[in-house]
Amino acid sequence: MPQKHTALSVEIKSLFVESRGSAGKRTLRDLLKRKGIFVGLYLVRKLMKQQGLFSKQPRNKENGQIFANHLNREFTPNADKTTVLCGDTTYLKVNGIWCYLTVVMNLYKKQVVGWKPTLSHRDNARMERWFRRFKYERMKGRVFDVKPRCR
Repeated sequence: MPQKHTALSVEIKSLFVESRGSAGKRTLRDLLKRKGIFVGLYLVRKLMKQQGLFSKQPRNKENGQIFANHLNREFTPNADKTTVLCGDTTYLKVNGIWCYLTVVMNLYKKQVVGWKPTLSHRDNARMERWFRRFKYERMKGRVFDVKPRCR
């Protein structure tokens, strides 16, 4: 390793440790640029590889409980037994901005009972959890189903 890259390698290593191993070559290049050190991606990648630094991203965490599948894909509820609420979250582009929309529908009446547009999918996840909690507190004999989301 050339002498001029020794100081750069030390700087890359310290920034990598500060990021707890999550910074990759692009992030490290941007962090170096903020400190006034201008280098290319190739050099950052090469120095990371020489030091054995590989970025690792945290795994996704489930932000809620997994509930039992009471419907078993039978989406034609009987009015006598239960009222089935079904919810889904999707995203839409509105005026050039991506927005999330959660809709809750009564499957028997085929009627929308609640909806909420937000800029963050976390807010819509809160709405889904609220409806699930609502199911247990106020809706004895009713079911709320949320379709699994793909992100």
